[in-house]
Amino acid sequence: MNNGRKDNIILFSVPRSGSSWLSEVLTFHQEIRLVHEPDNEINSIFGLLHKIGLHRFPFLKEKDDSNSFIELFATAFNFEIVDHSDWQNKLIKKILRLSNEKLQRNVNLKGIALDKSIPLDKIWKRLVTGKRTNKRTLIKSVHASLAIPFLVDNIDFIPVVLKRHPLNTFSSYTNMGMPDGNRKLYLNRRLLSHFGIESIDSPIEKSSSFLSGYQLGVFEVSYIKNQSYESIHFVDYESVISNPFEEVHQLCEKLNINFGTHTKTFMESKFKRGDGYKTNRDISDHHTVWKNRLTTKQVDDFLKGYELAFGSINFEV
Repeated sequence: MNNGRKDNIILFSVPRSGSSWLSEVLTFHQEIRLVHEPDNEINSIFGLLHKIGLHRFPFLKEKDDSNSFIELFATAFNFEIVDHSDWQNKLIKKILRLSNEKLQRNVNLKGIALDKSIPLDKIWKRLVTGKRTNKRTLIKSVHASLAIPFLVDNIDFIPVVLKRHPLNTFSSYTNMGMPDGNRKLYLNRRLLSHFGIESIDSPIEKSSSFLSGYQLGVFEVSYIKNQSYESIHFVDYESVISNPFEEVHQLCEKLNINFGTHTKTFMESKFKRGDGYKTNRDISDHHTVWKNRLTTKQVDDFLKGYELAFGSINFEV
């Protein structure tokens, strides 16, 4: 599908992988427009309207049929999108009685925020879609990694996948009490069958650490499979943090993005301790932050879940 420009970018990752920081760095000079998680259906009415009936982490293969998911990203590339915090987003949710808490409960129970169509959905979509733009765009998504082949097959863009050490990602989940750490992907038989992933016996008896490990193992399997796509740029978060200026500079060259002294200055301003969803980061301890946050049991359970899904432990412990 022609979405306007072939040099637009989607930055994929799982939650808590450093994608917010990297997306800000890549778009700091404002030559590229940043669209932050348009597919986050809990925070964004735009995302919700396009993900009705779809899982929090939609699994879509190349030839699957989901025009609404294609429309979500194509529209985000071609038009201004109402921000999560703007009045239109809040007003429509209030009219439809769709609070973030209600949507979160739905996702916690079924993995899907809303499984029924919304009356007058075309009108609501128009209200959260602004003017057309031809500016180069980077979309940051932490929920679309299982649909990369589908999106590559249906939309023109440059795919970038950011990967982080699984235990560092998991430690961030535990530190923030993040529900996205386990969205019950083990219930998706079609997903497991497609990737040849072993299912979990009696998941209700497994710890949250085990289930988070299993989920991140599922994502790793999908990333390995996606390496057959030559168009995908894979980026290792820990490698970037080890040598941030050189690594980001090289990535910018690959993506034809300007990297200058102002970008370097911006990066330096972010190299300090942050918390929550802030994009500041103390790069001195980001390689092994999990060692200071996780208990031995949490690590052991996580590794068991990850190994069941992926088949082995493919990272340093």
